[in-house]
Parts: sequence; structure tokens; C-alpha cells
Amino acid sequence: MKKSDIRIGVTYVNRGAGNTQRKVIDKGFHVSPDLWLGEGDRPDEEGVYYEQVGWFHEYPGTGENRYGKVYLSAFARWAGREVKNQ
Repeated sequence: MKKSDIRIGVTYVNRGAGNTQRKVIDKGFHVSPDLWLGEGDRPDEEGVYYEQVGWFHEYPGTGENRYGKVYLSAFARWAGREVKNQ
């Protein structure tokens, strides 16, 4: 997907089989991933804060929701399509 297609409040599924769903909670320059594994300085790019829902909603045996932060470009590469009729 294009970065411009990613919107707050919308749930997306991954490319391919589309088993993993992530709902965008927030996005913007104020959202910064906790971990940066790239070389050099962090990108000057918007981040996405998401909740993983649907398939693999909980870590096995914990009952905890899965929240995460990634850069917008990474989320756009991951996202295959919007989930309709939420």
C-alpha cells in the first residue's frame, strides 16, 4: 500500500494470506518506534502505533493485547488491504 493510504482507526491485514490484522491507533511524527535496528540515524519519518487484533490477538497464555510501533513506510509495506465490515 502507499503510505498515504494508511489511516487512523482502520484495520489492515498483511500481504499474502492476510491472517494478521493490525488496527491503526495513532500515527504521526510524535510516534517513534521504541527500537531502531537500522544503520545510522533514525529516519525522519512518521510512525504508526497499532493494536494487533483478530488472528493471533493474544500472546499464548497471557491474555495481553499486542501493541506496537513501526515507521509508516514499514507498515505500508506490510499492509495488504483494509479489513471491511469491522
